[in-house]
Amino acid sequence: MHTLSLIASALTAAAEAAAEAAEGAHGADALLAPDPTLTIATWVTFFLFVILIGKFGWGPLVAALDAREKSISDNLQRAESGRREAEQLLATYQKKLEEAKGEADALIVAARTRSEEVVQKMTTEAKHQATAIAQKAQESIEAERLRAVTELRTIVAEASVSLAGKILQEELTPARHTRLIDSVVAGIATKR
Repeated sequence: MHTLSLIASALTAAAEAAAEAAEGAHGADALLAPDPTLTIATWVTFFLFVILIGKFGWGPLVAALDAREKSISDNLQRAESGRREAEQLLATYQKKLEEAKGEADALIVAARTRSEEVVQKMTTEAKHQATAIAQKAQESIEAERLRAVTELRTIVAEASVSLAGKILQEELTPARHTRLIDSVVAGIATKR
């Protein structure tokens, strides 16, 4: 910083010397006539400025520009790396989502299959039970019918024997015949 202030002082002094030389020549010809002292002072000032800027100013300026360029480049690389990571994560999550959908579909299919199997099994069991109940009912009805037929045969046989016995004991007339049948039927009704 101290060096820059010395350079600035030297440049200011050179500029003042050039201005004094320009004031020394008066009139319209002073602007058009070249003054060798002023020209040399201007060139010396210019070269000193270029040397000082090259030595003290150009390096920090280039370093600052390089640092800025590196910072931008690093930011772009980080952004590109982040984008790639995001794409990879997205692909991973999409793959996991597809796998989860596949598993869910498989579970749904398995559940449907299992429910159909259970329904089929329950339907088959219900049909077997209904068939067994119907067969038992049929057997029970048949047994009751046979019992009723046997009982009816017994009653008819007893009534026939009783009627035959009474017929043999008495002589039958139509009125007696009707009375005899009525008494046998009444006897059958009371036996039940």
